[in-house]
Amino acid sequence: MNRMLKRVRTPNGSRYAVKVQHNTSHDQLVRLITQTFADADENDVSLFFIATHGDSSDDASDDMAGALVMASATEVYPEDFPLYELRDLLLKVPGKVIVILQSCGSGAAIYANGGLSSNLSRAAEAFDSKAIRLFQAADPGIATPVANTGELRVENKFYVLCASAYRELSWGDEPESGSGNGSNMFTDWLLAGVGKPGNMPADVRYAGNKNGMVDLHELYRYISGEGDHCPAYGAGGMYYQHVQVYPADLRFALFR
Repeated sequence: MNRMLKRVRTPNGSRYAVKVQHNTSHDQLVRLITQTFADADENDVSLFFIATHGDSSDDASDDMAGALVMASATEVYPEDFPLYELRDLLLKVPGKVIVILQSCGSGAAIYANGGLSSNLSRAAEAFDSKAIRLFQAADPGIATPVANTGELRVENKFYVLCASAYRELSWGDEPESGSGNGSNMFTDWLLAGVGKPGNMPADVRYAGNKNGMVDLHELYRYISGEGDHCPAYGAGGMYYQHVQVYPADLRFALFR
């Protein structure tokens, strides 16, 4: 992501000013967001990307669903960064804010109306929802998740891309297993969609409009298209990762 953001340009041809931080604690993230976007004004577009673990557990309370896991400053225990706190911080940043969350359960940030954040037009998503209803009908003991408030659904302020749906896992290669490099499938697909100068696949495949720029909707459709053809295999079967977007179908240009 760091290399990609330094290589691409904004839609108006300028460069992104990139700041990178690894293994960030809760308090460090608060300071970083405050300091990094301190000079933004109402005409600016700011981008916040985070890659971490997230709370996708069924027993997470409503306000902690999708909470981001921070590296503790003392490394004694992990810290959670709830999405409502992220919203409150980013609301203070003037202008538009693009938020890209690469974490499990990140779709909680834009979850609404008791359903997936983006529409259920894709067969895989519709099948998942139907399967959940069938299991609930067979076993009333399976609880229906309480809808998160969708903290980042703030009209005309946030443009959001999430690696996974509400209470869904986000897949990657775990380096500790010895077989992976720690990359995440969502980020791999995102980078592949942006591509390189002269070859931006998200601009031409799936819903691409071939205008030489990658917009939010193109990126969502490209990652979704790749994900629909690349399941992850684990104990119990085959799983798909459902990227989420807000607002749906928004042609907001990100990268040139």
